[in-house]
Parts: sequence; structure tokens; C-alpha cells
Amino acid sequence: MYKWLISIRLAMLTSSKRDSQSTYTIAASTLGLILAITALINSVEAQSSDRNRPSILTQPDITGIVDQNNHSEYFYSFVVQPGEVVITLDVTPDKRNTLNYVGVDLFNINAKKLLSFDVGVISKSKRKIRRLQIKRHQTIIMRISRRNSKGSASYRLHVGGSVQLPKQSTTSIQLPIQGILHLEMDDGTVREINLSRVRKVTVKDLTPERV
Repeated sequence: MYKWLISIRLAMLTSSKRDSQSTYTIAASTLGLILAITALINSVEAQSSDRNRPSILTQPDITGIVDQNNHSEYFYSFVVQPGEVVITLDVTPDKRNTLNYVGVDLFNINAKKLLSFDVGVISKSKRKIRRLQIKRHQTIIMRISRRNSKGSASYRLHVGGSVQLPKQSTTSIQLPIQGILHLEMDDGTVREINLSRVRKVTVKDLTPERV
């Protein structure tokens, strides 16, 4: 099972220099634990434009905007059980009455395409519902993309049926009230947070839950 290793280094500060360091290490499986720092990072569902590092879907609804000026291609992963997967896509055009297409593709982990469809709008909102029969427990990679857009459009996508999303339970952890929180992720990226601005830190335990 793939593991994420997140090393959190707390560099304790006194006056103008650092006196000591303490290190906390959290190991989590991709379907097990993820680190969530609430009240620090106020953002919507993470959107990954990297096919090799899709965002883990944690809620059944995704909203977004596509236009000719942004990347407009995002990847998500989720687990499905044997049964029927239902994908509902609603697209709403902008006020300029321009042609816009939003596409959805589902792949297995071997990049085999399982489902593909799109919704095109000009002046009125449209909805499409597509169903996919799944024969075994597996991970699905989903791509949401701008197929062809002359302007902009907003979309809302809902996944349901035999999809299993992580069920969240939260545990609070205590951190020093001063210092710099240093987050080193498994992809090598680093983020530092001033602990004096932290109100609360929680770790969310994610277990699969059927939608």
C-alpha cells in the first residue's frame, strides 16, 4: 500500500533566534489518514492538474469554472465497489452566449478509458447523467476538462452510486503557540506557517463511506 510520509518540523523561536527544534512524523496511507490543518488553509476541494497525482475525492460534489484563459483540466481519484457508478454533470453558460463544452472522462489505474462524455452550452444550462457498471473493487481516475470554450462556463459534478468516499473523523492535536510550522510533503514541496496565527489543528481520519 502506498504511503505518504509527512514530516512536520517545528522550529521554536525565542526573540530573534531559534533555540530548538522538534520533529513530528505522521505516516498515512492514501486511503487511510491525511493531514488536514483546519483554520490555517481556507480552500475548496484541492484541484490537481497532474495526471500522476490526482486529488483524492473527499466529497460527492465538485464545482468549478472553465474558460479559454485557464488550464481547465483537473484530475481526481476515488474508490468504487461493484455496482453502478452515476455521474451527473450540470453546466451553466456565461452571459455572452458563447459555446462552451465541459468534458468528463473516467479511467482505471491502467489508463484504460471507461467512460467519456461532455456537455455543451450556449445560452441555457444543460444536464447529463451517465452510468457505468463496475464489476470489481477498484480505484477510478476522473478527468474534468475544457473541451472547447469561446468564453466561460460554470459546472457542478456529482458522483454517486457505488462510489466510496472517505468518511472523516477528527482528532485535535496540540502544538506550541509560537514558532514556524514546516510542512514537507511527499512530492518535495514545502510550506511554512506562523504558529502564532494558528487557532486549531486537527488530523482527519478518512475511512471509505459509500455515497
